[in-house]
Amino acid sequence: MQTKPTIDLKNDNFGAVLNCAVRYSLGRHTYMPGLVMDFIGPLLPYVSDRTLWCMERDIKDFVEPYAKCPPKSIIDKMDIEQWERFLQAVQQAIDERTVEKEIKSERVDSSGTPNCGAKMEETK
Repeated sequence: MQTKPTIDLKNDNFGAVLNCAVRYSLGRHTYMPGLVMDFIGPLLPYVSDRTLWCMERDIKDFVEPYAKCPPKSIIDKMDIEQWERFLQAVQQAIDERTVEKEIKSERVDSSGTPNCGAKMEETK
């Protein structure tokens, strides 16, 4: 009996496929952008750092020109707003991951040994 294939969500090849879907969808006035965002959104906490970085860069490159020259059609305006919301979700996943890494780095020293004696800084 054949084993069912599995997908490692952190695999960069899988991330490349996700980024291809995002790139294909940018600027399209079809069902595809919504489908891609709906599919990828729940996966954001699980994909690789590289996938998030590429996705953030590509979406920023698409939406930033509209900050200088707002879209003229209502369809373009709606698309840009949708991509801006998705960009915020990508950036939130990046920020959460950054905080987790900072917390982990505070708990270990440079050799990777747990830093159990570290004093917590008092907040004033």
